[in-house]
Amino acid sequence: ALWQDLGEGRLSLQLIAITQVAGDEARSQPFESIVDVRRYLDPGEPRTAVPELTFVNDRLMVESGSLLLGGDEGRSVVRLDGCVERGEGCEPIAEPLVPLVPLGEFDRGAGSFAWAPEIAGIRAGQFRGTVTVENHHPDQTVRTSGSASLDIELASVALFGPRELSASLGQYVDIEGAGFVDTSPRGATLLRFVGELEREGDSRPESVDLILVPHFESGRRLRYVLAEDDALGSMLDLRAETAALRGTLQPIASFDDDELVGDEVEVELDVKRVKQVIYLQFTDGYRKSLGLFGMLAADSLIRQRVVEVIERDYQGVNLEVRLEPPSDYALFSTVEVAGADPNGLGLLGNDNTPGKDVGNIRLYDRLGGVNAVTQFDGYPGYGGIFIESLFVYSKHPIGDYRGVDTSATADPRFDQVFGPVRPDRGGQALSATDLQTSGLPSSGAGCPADSRKGQIECAIWAIGSLIGTTVSHEIGHSLGLADPFGNAFHNFGDRPGRIMDRGSARSFGERAELDNQGPGVFCQEHFGYLQTILELDDPVADPVDRPSCD
Repeated sequence: ALWQDLGEGRLSLQLIAITQVAGDEARSQPFESIVDVRRYLDPGEPRTAVPELTFVNDRLMVESGSLLLGGDEGRSVVRLDGCVERGEGCEPIAEPLVPLVPLGEFDRGAGSFAWAPEIAGIRAGQFRGTVTVENHHPDQTVRTSGSASLDIELASVALFGPRELSASLGQYVDIEGAGFVDTSPRGATLLRFVGELEREGDSRPESVDLILVPHFESGRRLRYVLAEDDALGSMLDLRAETAALRGTLQPIASFDDDELVGDEVEVELDVKRVKQVIYLQFTDGYRKSLGLFGMLAADSLIRQRVVEVIERDYQGVNLEVRLEPPSDYALFSTVEVAGADPNGLGLLGNDNTPGKDVGNIRLYDRLGGVNAVTQFDGYPGYGGIFIESLFVYSKHPIGDYRGVDTSATADPRFDQVFGPVRPDRGGQALSATDLQTSGLPSSGAGCPADSRKGQIECAIWAIGSLIGTTVSHEIGHSLGLADPFGNAFHNFGDRPGRIMDRGSARSFGERAELDNQGPGVFCQEHFGYLQTILELDDPVADPVDRPSCD
């Protein structure tokens, strides 16, 4: 701590930011500042901002000063003194000390605290009392502010909206309201739905009375996830059926011996067909290996091409690709796009999920990291997409590929496409300036190219296509392909343009989509299987001429 090293007082500082890149050093202009160094902080007089109505778990703001920010310097709390009037006398509060959380990471001027059910229960009433701010330092020293009056009108649990909802298996339905109680041994918030369920294709609605168990996110928000193991999932096949529920929804909040039932609100919930959401997680290893290609500057364009390829391959299938972790789905699969193959086998990709997920039962596979189960079964344990292994197509590979005969896999077009941007081969790595005049091409026609612009666009097209088709292949494995009802993991034989052929049967040209080769597609039977397990809400005709899987 500064006060231990320098003592208390005012400290004049001059700050300089120093950046070192590849041996070069850059320094910023000096920034001068004055810091007050104190062993203890005395909180300022509190000032409160209270809404007209306060619900359980609402956060109330307190302006003060010299608050503690947590960690090694201690914490600030509010002390509440008073009672709650509920028509039967004034009940004293049960928990007078409540944590005060700074509004910002370095904000000592204001904080907020939750009006938790532990303070005074969950029933409506009027709190009349005072609030004091206390700074609790690590050595047990407590510094206290003066007190301020605090009058709060406490309201009961309620729902606000939205009223028209839709979701599929594994997706969250967000419920807005107030006064929600977190799930604990002392309490919870449930939802009661009363109304009718109408299944698709059946005009006779069924009367339903369901208790739903949502996830607590805050006092103002619940998240209900459509699941197969709850009341709704037990009466409706969320994988095969769609339906509409219309009726009323009520919140039921409980804490200790109290249970409150809020007013009904009318709602409609459309249950959609199951969707597979894929989160592409591009790792630091991916970026490092992209630098070996000399293509780090084109990272965003390459990702764009990867997504373009996957979406094209799965067109007509209820599958969605995301570049950010989904916040609207509890169940989604993750595919890591990484650098070198940690298995040491030179694999382009590996589905390291256990067994064959026939029917796509899991929905939450992770193709990445290490899986001890697959290692125990004798398969490579590390999964994901390994872009550094693409160098097996080069006559000048980077890395050690045990068990891979690169003389057999090398394709001269690889070096023709990537040589101009590979620094280790005398090429010039892409720069931000290059990308001012180059972008994502619409095809691989004219590759390899002679002009700098053409060389850049060919490299972006090729590597994006190579990564994208590999991702599509590995996702196919995670969905149960190939041979979903048999023991094979790849197509038998070798035919051009089939995504689920074994690796050696898929040429560089087909994967990179060069010289009118490719793209690879799912063969007829496999695509039919995918459409069965992931059917679109509004199916469209398949425009692709697909080869047979036989």
